Order: sequence, then structure tokens, then C-alpha cells
Amino acid sequence: MATESFQQVYESVCHTLGTEPQALEPDTYGRLGFGLQLGEVQVHVAATRWIPPGGHAPVDGLLMLVEFGAADPAHECDTLAELLDANLLLAASGGPVFSRNPVDGCLLLQQVFPLPAMSGERLQATAQQLALLAQTWRDGRLPGQRSDLGGYAAAGPAAAPVSGPSSGAIASSGYA
Repeated sequence: MATESFQQVYESVCHTLGTEPQALEPDTYGRLGFGLQLGEVQVHVAATRWIPPGGHAPVDGLLMLVEFGAADPAHECDTLAELLDANLLLAASGGPVFSRNPVDGCLLLQQVFPLPAMSGERLQATAQQLALLAQTWRDGRLPGQRSDLGGYAAAGPAAAPVSGPSSGAIASSGYA
């Protein structure tokens, strides 16, 4: 694992946010990561090994997990079915995929990026866009959701202050 490269991305994020970086230490599962709070949305960032689409050998990657929140219990089965359908299309191209944390029922959007291609600035920009999507989903404003609001909003976590990064546990489950 390219711990040094991951540490450099983390330090770049810290410097951009005006916070003092620390030496990242693995959690109890041996994972190295940190978190960002964008408005009301938590984004977890972890170092990982990954086989990219069309690849044959693992490479160093950066995993982003964005907490969308729990599905509406009244429509949970329909929501999960739609997200599984979306996974079929998204995963084939190496795009983000949805998952569900079995501990708290929180829906997550996760994507792996090649570590050498990620800078602190790119990580922040990507995290802000994904957090905006998560907040839009939470607010019931995505097409197909049971809401009369419709459409995407221009305001949200991208306009909200970013806090963090914070080190520590990546997520509340053992599979992150």
C-alpha cells in the first residue's frame, strides 16, 4: 500500500482547509483513512488496493464512501431495488456503486480512484460533488423519489463549510 502517497493527499487536504495534518494511523482493522464533514454529509476516505476495470493486478487506490442516510422505511424495498439496478450500470464502467451499512442501515455511495491520480484539491472537489448529491437525495429531490420538489438544487454541502479531515475509524462496519 502506498501509505506515503495517501498521507500526502491527506496533508494537501489539511493545508487547503487550514488544519494541521497528523500522521495517519491504521484503525483496529488495519485500514488507513480520514473523514470530511461537508454540511450534514459525512465522507470517509480510505487507502485501498483495487483492480481497475480492465486491469489484472491490484493497484493503490483511494476509496471514498459518502453517507446518503437510511432509505424511507415505507419505500425501502423499492429504493434498494432502484439502487441495485443503478449498480449494474455504474459498476461496469468502474463508476460509483451503492451499498448499505448493515449496522445502521445507512446507504453509501462508494467509489475507488487510482491513488496517483488524486490530489488534495481533486479529492475535495469530488467529495463536495458527491456530498451535494447525497444531500439532494436526503432532501427527496432526486428524480424518481417520492417528492413534489423535483430537480437538483444549487445549494447544499458544496456551499457549506468543509470540516475535517479527522482521523480515526473509517465507518461503523467492518467492510468499508
